[in-house]
Amino acid sequence: MRTTAGIVYKGKLLKEVFEEGIIKAGQWAYAQGFDPKDYITVLLLENGEINHRAIIQVYDYQAGKYILENHYTTCGTFHWPMDKYEEHKAYFTEKYADKRYNVSCWIEY
Repeated sequence: MRTTAGIVYKGKLLKEVFEEGIIKAGQWAYAQGFDPKDYITVLLLENGEINHRAIIQVYDYQAGKYILENHYTTCGTFHWPMDKYEEHKAYFTEKYADKRYNVSCWIEY
């Protein structure tokens, strides 16, 4: 799998592409003087689009452990497809709507 990386600066994907991955992309952005609060490094799909990721986690306070951790991505390899995220988020948020559980759902780029 290709691990090309890019940089989203102030919400826009820059044209710079880093074949070496996200560490090189981050080093480059920092060297350019970008404020770390204004940019994030992202993995890119082969067509150059951002490989969005999302996670849904359910923590069971009584058991003291995570009982669910679903990963979603636009590349689909070993993960749920991104288009299932919102549907699953609603389902698990309702299913575990009890003080015994903590449901965290987030998307990162």
